[in-house]
Amino acid sequence: MSFALTADPGANRLADTIRSAHDVTPHLVERIIDACPRVRLLNRSGEVAGRIAALVEQQAWLDLGLALIRIELPAWTLRHLIYDGGAWHCSLSQQPNMPLDFDDSASAEHEILPLAVFAAFLQAAQKTTPLPTQPAPAAFSGRALCCDNFA
Repeated sequence: MSFALTADPGANRLADTIRSAHDVTPHLVERIIDACPRVRLLNRSGEVAGRIAALVEQQAWLDLGLALIRIELPAWTLRHLIYDGGAWHCSLSQQPNMPLDFDDSASAEHEILPLAVFAAFLQAAQKTTPLPTQPAPAAFSGRALCCDNFA
């Protein structure tokens, strides 16, 4: 089972919607949550449904963005979040201790802080490669033979 958001063909449209948004709306947040396969899976099991619902109800958009990063992309961490030139710059990284020149980070900027975090989250999700699935080993039939040369 792949947990990458790259399987969603609407991921680029959602990223464009976030970039052009002037405010965080519950409908936009719902679309972001719907694009998260791990969150959907955990919501079915009831593990995080209450916490996510509470953040949405309280409109704690920044906390929700950070929670989505923690749940959906556990290998990624917040590298930096700064306000400069009238926009928030958010960067996520899998290697936060690596120099910036060598790091394959996910970065986004927006005038609204939670939207910058959501945009960086979507970019990181698109960079995340799904783990390859290994076929189950075939059942062994026959004789074992030692091929070591002890000479």
